[in-house]
Amino acid sequence: MISLMRALAVTLSLIALVETVDGTISAGANVAPFEALCGIIALSKSAVKVPAVTNSHIEQMNKVRKLNMSVTDPTWRIIFHKNRKPNEYNDNVPRGIVSGPDWAEQWKQLKEAEQKLENEAEDTDFKNSQLNTATPDVKRIIRPRIAAIAARAAIKVKSIKEDPQTTEALTDSKVQTLLRTAVFGGDIKDESAATHQSLFGGTSLSNRGTVCEASTQANKAQTAGAVIARLFLDSNSDIVADIFHHAATGGAHWNAGNPDLAQIQAHIGRCRTMPSEVLTADKLQSLVKAITNRISPLSDDGYLGAVNSACSGTTATGSCVKFAGYKANPDQATSALQWLGHLQRLAEQLKDREDMNKKTEEAKRILNEYITTINFIVDEAKATMNTIAQTTAEQQGGSNSKQKQKTNVDCATFQKNETCTAAGCKWESITEKTENHCKPKDGEGQTKTAGAGGDVAAGTNSEAKKCSEKKTEGECKDGCKCDGKD
Repeated sequence: MISLMRALAVTLSLIALVETVDGTISAGANVAPFEALCGIIALSKSAVKVPAVTNSHIEQMNKVRKLNMSVTDPTWRIIFHKNRKPNEYNDNVPRGIVSGPDWAEQWKQLKEAEQKLENEAEDTDFKNSQLNTATPDVKRIIRPRIAAIAARAAIKVKSIKEDPQTTEALTDSKVQTLLRTAVFGGDIKDESAATHQSLFGGTSLSNRGTVCEASTQANKAQTAGAVIARLFLDSNSDIVADIFHHAATGGAHWNAGNPDLAQIQAHIGRCRTMPSEVLTADKLQSLVKAITNRISPLSDDGYLGAVNSACSGTTATGSCVKFAGYKANPDQATSALQWLGHLQRLAEQLKDREDMNKKTEEAKRILNEYITTINFIVDEAKATMNTIAQTTAEQQGGSNSKQKQKTNVDCATFQKNETCTAAGCKWESITEKTENHCKPKDGEGQTKTAGAGGDVAAGTNSEAKKCSEKKTEGECKDGCKCDGKD
């Protein structure tokens, strides 16, 4: 069942493509080709705008390049300065600097980055990244990581570059001229200024059989306007009056000599203008396909319009335009034409620009992520350096505290050589290993003791007090010294 439906759909499609009727041409036979041609004609008479190049990624790339430059080695940054002066710059790569194939362009970009860093403290991007408060040590630590990000960014944006021919072609004025040329044969605003010469590339148009062919040669159907004439001007009085439009009148409008120019202009004038809007590749491609999809093969050629056997303009033969060699190579039969071929090329260029703008937006998104990563790297490095500095200070403070505790020890309380020296005191006896020989080192060991006297000698201890209590020479012993007063 499905196969039968598909076969029926294909059959109906083929019938729709061939604008023919057995025997004679019927009313309305060329309505569809007229509507298809009207799309291009209306566009040519309208104000046209093309998509602009966004280049939104350039600003972000400049930020990445500038942040990278701000942390590079000062000896590298100085080479961009003329005579090593702060506000003077080398426009070209100095002699002796090793350069690559695209170094001239890179130099220009890096020099601009260095110039923007003249007032680092006031630079918004510099402040946002917190690099304005980064120490030289922080910059040194983060330098390789940011350089790697900048390298990836440069690779990302390098491929985003429009073909120079596309850039040159896609301006509003040039596209407007191309559309008008496709319809009228020149930069002509509308049908009122169209001529036989502009439409057909000549004025020898009496042989309708040869003029009916779509071609770039003189006295042929060179434009969409000429195709209108071929489809809708009859060569005898029995042509169907409303073959494409109810207002079309019957009569010999192209019986001998040149076709009736006033009739051609009137038919083209039935195609109204479009609202001014941006022309997209999809829109133009759909207008072109509306025409090419109605070209039907007959023998070795293709035909646009109602045809039984030829395009002689009679009800018996047909009113149409021939595309020579269409059956063997449909694309070549249309792409070489001034009107269809140029319109197809324009659609391709519009698609290229739209694709490039999409790449630009994607690059902008990625570069913004890179900038966020750079800001994180700066914060991380600053936090790490602060932690290291704080830890070092605490360790130094703890060491000083321990040393202070050592020097404030009461040395007289130690009765053994080993414990005395371990406490940082001095053992004064050479022979004795115990008893009262532990003293403070010279200049150390002054301590505060409770009592009214305030500061007293560190050597005052319980043993000294014991000696002072001896009253006679006989009592003065056990390490005490009698002064002979008693």
